Amino acid sequence: MPNEILGEIFYHCFDDFPNTLHYLTSEMDAVPIEFKSTRSASAPLLLTKICRRWRSVALKTPRLWSEIAITGSHGISQPLWSLFLKSSAARPLGILLISNQWAYDAPYASKCFLRTLNLHFYRIRSLITTDVRVQEAFPFQSLPPSSILEVLWILNGYTTLPTLINPDPLELARIDLITPTYLPTTHFFRSLPWIRTLKSVVTTSMQFGIDDLAKLFIQNPNLVECFLNYVDGDIHENFDASSLPEIPLLNLKCMRLSYGTVSADGITHVNNEYLSPLMASLQMSALDSLHLNINNSKLDIPFTDGNMAPNFPDGLLTCLFKSLPPLRKLVFVRIQVSTDALLRLLLVPQLESLTLAYFSNHDALELLDITRYPAHVPQLKFLSLRSSRITPPVAESIIIGRQDTLRCISFEGCHVIVPTTLRWRADRNRANKRLYQLLHKFRQRYPKSILAIKTPLRGYYKFWDDMKTETCIHAEYD
Repeated sequence: MPNEILGEIFYHCFDDFPNTLHYLTSEMDAVPIEFKSTRSASAPLLLTKICRRWRSVALKTPRLWSEIAITGSHGISQPLWSLFLKSSAARPLGILLISNQWAYDAPYASKCFLRTLNLHFYRIRSLITTDVRVQEAFPFQSLPPSSILEVLWILNGYTTLPTLINPDPLELARIDLITPTYLPTTHFFRSLPWIRTLKSVVTTSMQFGIDDLAKLFIQNPNLVECFLNYVDGDIHENFDASSLPEIPLLNLKCMRLSYGTVSADGITHVNNEYLSPLMASLQMSALDSLHLNINNSKLDIPFTDGNMAPNFPDGLLTCLFKSLPPLRKLVFVRIQVSTDALLRLLLVPQLESLTLAYFSNHDALELLDITRYPAHVPQLKFLSLRSSRITPPVAESIIIGRQDTLRCISFEGCHVIVPTTLRWRADRNRANKRLYQLLHKFRQRYPKSILAIKTPLRGYYKFWDDMKTETCIHAEYD
């Protein structure tokens, strides 16, 4: 057998190295990404201990040594790390550092490893890490000869990455239900002006200022996917959002932003003074999926009387109708949109998936009545109104009008409120009974859909696979 074929066999014997652009495409299943790979840093070393020929072939196959998966509790030794650098033959490196136990047990050794990356940073194409000391791996003081860094993921100490972009709009339980742990610096990318080749950036624990976000977009026009949690932090005193130039992100397909300041009392403060102009300056002609999320320290938000104040960045509308992207998926979590803004969003021509979670503007949901507004996303296939406010007439119109086009629908945790019209206020029991009958019929038609609605008089109706209902008698009623 030729040595080249034997080397290919060696390479394919290991688990696939995480390819981020593959993991985060819309074709992937709605599951978290597991990084507990059996492909440890010492795996290629085993091939050198079988026989002389295998040793020779392994050491002369650079592909085996250009992807370094450090997932064990003991990290990587300095001799093995040196062997990787030598045997990879100056090929671009992919580094996966998911080893929190190593950082805890051997802080000096793990920190030395990060610092040695400074000398070879020009070779790193992909860096995925849970070590919040990752800034040690970047040459802040002097500019590297060149940078080929395309993938940068800085995770918050997970061996499992939460589902940041989820093709199933009904799966929201794993989205932003934790309190953030910020990195030591809030100006990470501002200190790295030479990084201009990023295609995929994911941060689940980094605190961003809006000016940092603007600079990241300006410096990396080739971004394909961008998932930034906790867009917050101080604003540079010379930053003027109103004078931002046009920022072309012509390759960007997936964007997820989580923003808002969570105070000590758990209240979220949103300031669109800077975010809205930034969104208006973007050109995203290839955008396929957009996810906006308001930060919150609690798993759920208790509804108060009346509608919540709008916190939607209106500049996004300017961007969408200027760039005309083929947007297919739109997810808003705790985003309160005015009726006029939602009216414009529902005119996006190719929208197939819509999630409005914790949405309080129940009057605006009337716009989803396709019998009255036939031009409003007629091709919609997935609809989730998780934990939102809704009235029985609106729920009825959505169920009846879209029952032939929707594939999945979720009313999970919805709060049904009684409208002010006399026809519905006259008999609340009758209204609830009619809604119950409609939901039961819809459940029979779509057995995989999630239908759990909180009604004023009966508590939660939960529809299970056996077509039976369970009434939660301890629920709090509106």
